[in-house]
Amino acid sequence: MDIRQQSFYTLEQLDSLIELPIQQVINCISGLKKNDSDKLLAEYIEFKGLVKSVKGETPEVFYVDGIFEVNKTEFISITDPDELCSVAQCLLKELKGTEHYQNSKVLIGNIYEPITPEGYNKPKYSYLQFESLVNRLGIPLKSYWPVGQEDFNYNIDLLNQKSNFTLEEASRIAGNAPLQDQQGTFYDVSLVEHYKEILSECVKGQNQHGFHLFTTELWCHSYSEDIGECSKRYDNGTHLKVSANIDIDLTIVSKTEFLRWCKYMDINTGLYNSQKAIDESVASLKLNNENLTAEIKRLKDFTHEIISEKKQLIECVKNITYPPELQLAVDAYKQLCLGQEKPPTNKKIEEWLQTESKSRGITHKDGSKTLKGLSEKKLSTIPSIIKSVKL
Repeated sequence: MDIRQQSFYTLEQLDSLIELPIQQVINCISGLKKNDSDKLLAEYIEFKGLVKSVKGETPEVFYVDGIFEVNKTEFISITDPDELCSVAQCLLKELKGTEHYQNSKVLIGNIYEPITPEGYNKPKYSYLQFESLVNRLGIPLKSYWPVGQEDFNYNIDLLNQKSNFTLEEASRIAGNAPLQDQQGTFYDVSLVEHYKEILSECVKGQNQHGFHLFTTELWCHSYSEDIGECSKRYDNGTHLKVSANIDIDLTIVSKTEFLRWCKYMDINTGLYNSQKAIDESVASLKLNNENLTAEIKRLKDFTHEIISEKKQLIECVKNITYPPELQLAVDAYKQLCLGQEKPPTNKKIEEWLQTESKSRGITHKDGSKTLKGLSEKKLSTIPSIIKSVKL
């Protein structure tokens, strides 16, 4: 049960609603009381544990979990061995049943004793009683209503400075619990446990709606023969089996991912992402400039190498010499076929080859004779070859 849903507030919260210090109101209450049963501003506490009824010869012990009125407290002195001094502590001795929590064993007005007295230092108060009291005293309320804002059990400003949370921290924030248990701070433990399960399901990729919560670090409980129980790290975003046991103390999610999950779950945590301008480090700028200068030099050197290699390649191509007959075929293609929509006839190419071959001094053997120009076989073959070239 969430005490905030029952309109119970701390003294500090009530103090923010009126123009006078709340302590002045507290000091004048004793003069307004008629008897002990007429409490104008009673103290309340959410109590969970074993109690017994004060009435009856053999009081029954039973479990309660709800809002009770504080009926009796007791101060004790505890010696601190480190500080060598005594510290006063207030213990809760008696509870009174209220209309805010009833069952077959808890009745309004009955007195109950905790089996184990607990430390007690931060009560809450009913707003209805507070409103009745300030009206009776004629104290005006402020024009705004700060208590109507979310009452978080953690420091929002401090948490907003963090960039990442463990799953343990995330589940406590979602359940409006302090990151570390604090005396007098109430929260729903079962709600925190519930959110641990939902967060783990989303991290595993096993959520019923397909919501997958991506981690910054993902760890699961494991076992090793060498060291026994341990935790094993997995790649972020890994889909795990439902039975996987996530280590909630080591697994980390970013605040951005956590807020995305909170939006999906419709949970208001008071956290938000904020952009903040950061002055660049002079040392960082100098290092970046040095790295950029080195990269520019590397690219210039690389460009010079490419240009040099290209020039060498061009020279190599220029200096390539083909056999006379091959060079003749290349020149015939350039002269007669290159850039022509309709290639010339084989006969025209043969005529050009024969004339050009003779002018270049190309000869061929015909038995024991040496004749000028190309042989008949080459004259008939080359035109078909160069006409088939596709560039």
